[in-house]
Amino acid sequence: MADKFYFFSGSPNNPPGEGRCEKGDPTNYIALSALGNWRKTLSSCYMAPFFWRGYTWNSVEHAFQAMKIGLQNHEKAYNFTVDSGHHIGQGDGEHAHKHRKDVQLTKENIGTWAAKSASIMHDAATARYTQCAAAAEVLEATGDAELWHVAPRGRTYRFYHLESIRARRRAAARCAPVKPPKGDVVARKAREARAAARAAASDERADEEGDAAFYVKYH
Repeated sequence: MADKFYFFSGSPNNPPGEGRCEKGDPTNYIALSALGNWRKTLSSCYMAPFFWRGYTWNSVEHAFQAMKIGLQNHEKAYNFTVDSGHHIGQGDGEHAHKHRKDVQLTKENIGTWAAKSASIMHDAATARYTQCAAAAEVLEATGDAELWHVAPRGRTYRFYHLESIRARRRAAARCAPVKPPKGDVVARKAREARAAARAAASDERADEEGDAAFYVKYH
C-alpha cells in the first residue's frame, strides 16, 4: 500500500509517516525529515513569491483565487497580486483564502470555473515549484507518497497536481543533457572537429559563391 502524507497550512512539524492518518516509514524519508515544516511548504497557502501570467504572487492560493474572481471582476482579482500593493496581495495565503468570496460568480462563471480550476491550480503550482528551490526540494523528498490536503472540517483532497508536477520534474531531470567537465579532452577535440567542419563548409560556400559571381560576370 502506498505511503500517504497529509498536510495543511498549519500542519505540525511531525516526522514523515507520524502525522495523523499518515502511512510511511520515517527511516525512508530522512531527507524530508531534515526539512523544517515540510507539510506547510506543500500547502497552497505557503508563502513563496513567484512570477506567473505577468504578475507576482505570494502564494499559489493568491493566484488561484485571482483567476476565479477575475472571471467576474478584473479589478478585484488584481488585488491578489503583489504588484497591486493591496493588503490581500501583500498578505499570506490564508489571508487570500479568507477573501475568496469577495466576488460572487454568476451561474455561468461558476460552470466555467469548475471546468478550468484544476488546470489553473496545476499551472500556478508548476510555476511556483519551478521558481522556488526550497519548495521543489520538499516535493522531491516526498518520494512516491500520495499527497493529501486536509481542508476545514476534516475533508481531505488528494493533490494529484503535486504528484504530477513531481513526476514531470523527475522525467525532465532524467532527460537533461549532461555537460562534460571543463578540460575534458574528448569533448574539446569534438568541439574542435565541429569548428573545423563549420569552417570548411563556410569556405566551400564562399568558393561556390565566387564561382557563381564569375559565371554571371563573364557569361
